[in-house]
Amino acid sequence: MPALISRVWNDRLINIGGFDADGKPFSATSVPLIQGDEPEGQELPQFYAEWMPYQKGQAAKTEALEKQTASVASVLTADICREQDAHFVASSAANQVPYSGDPEIYAKAVATVYKNTKAEILRPGVVGRRTA
Repeated sequence: MPALISRVWNDRLINIGGFDADGKPFSATSVPLIQGDEPEGQELPQFYAEWMPYQKGQAAKTEALEKQTASVASVLTADICREQDAHFVASSAANQVPYSGDPEIYAKAVATVYKNTKAEILRPGVVGRRTA
């Protein structure tokens, strides 16, 4: 019969409340929660709670999705670090070139410094390394 969890003591012990088959409310404290990974041959207690099959399926889907997102997150983190390094290099390049009064000459000089510095900092496999 379905019940609501009112307190979680640990991974395997909960308090529950609900309604019996006659519609009468009930509550139980310190109910063992059977997870399905108990040793084979272990005798079950007289009263226990277990997850519904739907909840087990949802948990499995969530775990699979978490694994997928973790690998994507690590790739995105590396890309973000490289992007941040690119911004750092661009601002460093601009700071290294004195302004001559001619915007076109200044832009070309900054682009040259940026290109040379970027090649060093943003090499494949180098993440978060700043030399400027």
